[in-house]
Parts: sequence; C-alpha cells; structure tokens
Amino acid sequence: MRNRIILSLVCWLTSAYGIYLSVEHIIMTARLTLLDSSRFTPIYSLLFLGFPWVALAVMNLNWIKNRRVHWLWVGLGTITGAGGMLLSFGLGLALAPLAFVLAVFLVHFPLFGNAPRGTT
Repeated sequence: MRNRIILSLVCWLTSAYGIYLSVEHIIMTARLTLLDSSRFTPIYSLLFLGFPWVALAVMNLNWIKNRRVHWLWVGLGTITGAGGMLLSFGLGLALAPLAFVLAVFLVHFPLFGNAPRGTT
C-alpha cells in the first residue's frame, strides 16, 4: 500500500501544473459565463477539464485501497479524458504525462487487476 501511495503522489505532484491550468480554465469559463450570458462560452469544456481529474482521483484512491471502482467511473473518465485531450490538442499529455500513464493503468486495473471481484 505504501508503494502505491508514493507512486500516486509522484504522479499527482508532477502533474500539478496541468491540474492548475485545468482549474484556471474552469474558473475563466465560469467567469465568462456569469459576466456575459449573451456570449457562448464552452461550458462543455468544464466537463472535459474537471471530470477526468475527479475520476482519476476516485480510481486512484480505490486502487490504493485495492478496490475496484464502478465501470461508470472508468468509462466516463476515459471518454471525458480523451475528449479533453482532443480539445487541448494533446497539451494535457505534455503537461501531465505521468498522470496520463497512471490513468491508463487505472483503466486497466479494474478490468484485469487483482482486486477482489465483489467490490464493484
């Protein structure tokens, strides 16, 4: 368990700048939406920038505890994460490469990992 915590911390800390930029973009989008309601702002980008980090955190915490997550976390996290990568033209991969590797592993873990089956 200690190794999983250390590995997770390294991945999250090296991805801090990417997380910061995602949060900054979410705040900017919310401000633009509140200030100028007549102008279209990409509110859908909130889903593609915020939810993948939440899904990664949920999957990561359950991996540390050696539990499986519900398939919806994996599916929606993968879809929104891939959408966010497309929207950012791959910039997310450049800013948070270890988080991307951790996410790929954590998508693999519930499907083929050694977590007990009854914990979905």
